[in-house]
Amino acid sequence: MYGCAVAAAQETRPAPVPMDQSTPRGALKTLASAMDAGDAAVIRRILHAENPTEQKMVAAIASFAEAIGKLRKSAIAEFGAESARPLTGDPGEVQRALDVVDGAHETITGDTAIVAAQEAEQQPITLQKVNNQWVVPMKEWAGDIDPTTLEDRLRNLSIQTRLLSESAAEIGDHKYKSADEAKQNIDARLRKAALEQASPSTRPATAPTTQP
Repeated sequence: MYGCAVAAAQETRPAPVPMDQSTPRGALKTLASAMDAGDAAVIRRILHAENPTEQKMVAAIASFAEAIGKLRKSAIAEFGAESARPLTGDPGEVQRALDVVDGAHETITGDTAIVAAQEAEQQPITLQKVNNQWVVPMKEWAGDIDPTTLEDRLRNLSIQTRLLSESAAEIGDHKYKSADEAKQNIDARLRKAALEQASPSTRPATAPTTQP
């Protein structure tokens, strides 16, 4: 009976899509895996920028993911995989994300594709085919963000990246007795940085205008 149930479950589970850029879903799986691993080179390859602003966004996202990846590796090396959970999170999360992509509906029209997950609350993702490889246009992530808001977000992301990189180094230097202690310190520093960025005194000064 148990064997039949397992076999039935395997039959209904979608076949895994190869993790490469030859298909839209494969590109999304590759991106998800790279974000989890902090593989900046792969992230830059799949997030497609069409102008200098989008290039800055791709660089910021790749650096942030890389910093998180270093933090995870440092935490696991220092505290062990199980004890590092407060910093590394649920190890099964990325696999669940890959499973969602495997089960998603893929519609290809020329060099454009739309991948829609079965879960209605998840927004469809548009991909483009560039040089025979599927990529995610950065504008898909950016949306309609005004320049000032974008600069604020990039500045905040840069600060978070720096703090996470510093924390990874501190963990490697045995500064913390546990992952919980390290997480509390990281959270406190991130909150402090966010408050400082929100304070008007920390924003770049704007030169006063004069009337002719």
